[in-house]
Parts: sequence; structure tokens; C-alpha cells
Amino acid sequence: FVFILLIGAIVVKYVLTQSDLKEIKDNLNKQEARLEESKEELRNKEAIVFKLSSDLNNASSALNLANSQKAELEANITNYKQLSKDLNSTLDNKDKQILILLGQLEKKDEELKNLQEDFQKAKEKV
Repeated sequence: FVFILLIGAIVVKYVLTQSDLKEIKDNLNKQEARLEESKEELRNKEAIVFKLSSDLNNASSALNLANSQKAELEANITNYKQLSKDLNSTLDNKDKQILILLGQLEKKDEELKNLQEDFQKAKEKV
């Protein structure tokens, strides 16, 4: 009788263990499926992050190029402003020289007229 009870207990324990194992196996399969889905989502998100990183690097490169061009243009503007100041200064100096030369020319014309008048007077006396 005890032997039969012992065998019955072993059979019941075996059946319960098998059902527990089946339940554990099903849970593991579900977890594995969820894990695969999570891995796929992670791969998709990594691809998106990689693309965004690439786009950000491209935008950064474009911004650096634009800043470089801006700095170059600002340097050109500064150079042209200085050149314009220099040219204006040169023009002012040339205008002053022209005015001085015109003044000298008027004096020479005055001297020439005086000499011609003196010559005419001397000619009339002779």
C-alpha cells in the first residue's frame, strides 16, 4: 500500500513537474519572442539615430562652410572699406594738388600778363 502511495506521489509529482515545465517553456518562448521584437525595435531606432547623426554631421559641415565663407566675405568687406578709404584719401590729395597747381597757373598767367603789359609799354617807348 505504501509502495502504491509512493508511486502515486511520484506520478503526480512528475505530471505536475511536466505541466510546470511546459508553462515555463511557454513563458520562455514568449519572452524570447518579445526579446526578438525588442531587438528589432532597437535596430530600427539605432538606424534612425545613425541617420540623424549623419544628417547632423552634414548640417554641421554645411554650417562650418557657411561660417568660413562668411568670415572670408567679412574680411573682404574690411579690405574693400580700407581700400575705399585709401582711394578717397588719394583723391583728396590729388584734388589739393590740382587746386595748388591751378593757383600757381593763375599766378603765372598774372605774371605773363604783367610781362606782356611791360613789354607793350617798353615797345611803345621805343
